[in-house]
Amino acid sequence: MNVDPQDKWSISKHFLLKDFVKIPLHIVLEHQADTNMYCSKHDQQHSNWLNAFVFNSMTVKLHDHVISTYNEISSIQKCWIILIKSVLDEIF
Repeated sequence: MNVDPQDKWSISKHFLLKDFVKIPLHIVLEHQADTNMYCSKHDQQHSNWLNAFVFNSMTVKLHDHVISTYNEISSIQKCWIILIKSVLDEIF
């Protein structure tokens, strides 16, 4: 049974920046995949800008720790949400 992503994610139980420890990676991956597949081109462009911002804001050391995990993720699941989750998990 397919669920409309807008219905699936309309009521969020957690806020990523505040509750990143409580949110399992598989949920974040699913959310990003839905965002990449179903959002408007305008929203996808914003997502790509945020991805570039987070990627370019990492220190070399942080990048080295995070990017190996990020590179293992399917391309349909990659973008800023995954980077933020990985950065926060690494820092804290």
